[in-house]
Amino acid sequence: MTFLHDWLPIVISVFALMFTGMNFVRASRKDTGSIAMERATMIADLRYIREAVEDMKVDSKVLREDLRSMDIRLTAVESSVSSAHKRLDAVMKTIREEV
Repeated sequence: MTFLHDWLPIVISVFALMFTGMNFVRASRKDTGSIAMERATMIADLRYIREAVEDMKVDSKVLREDLRSMDIRLTAVESSVSSAHKRLDAVMKTIREEV
C-alpha cells in the first residue's frame, strides 16, 4: 500500500505531463499547417488582384487612346460645323437680299 500511496501520484503526474507535451506538439503542428494554408490562399488572392490591376491598366491605356481619337475627331467636327455655319449665314444673307 505504501508503494501505491507514495508513487501513484508521481506516476500520474508524469503521464499527465507527457500527454500535455504531446498535445502541445500536435497542436503546434496543426497550427503550422493551417498557417501555411492561409498563406497559400493569401498568395493566390494577391496574384488574382495583381492580374486584375494589370488588366485595368491595359484597359485604361486603351480607353485613353480612344478618348484622344475622339478628341481629334470632335475638333474636326467642330471646325466643319463652324465652316458650315458661315456658309449658312451667307446663304441666309443672300435669301434675305432677294426677298
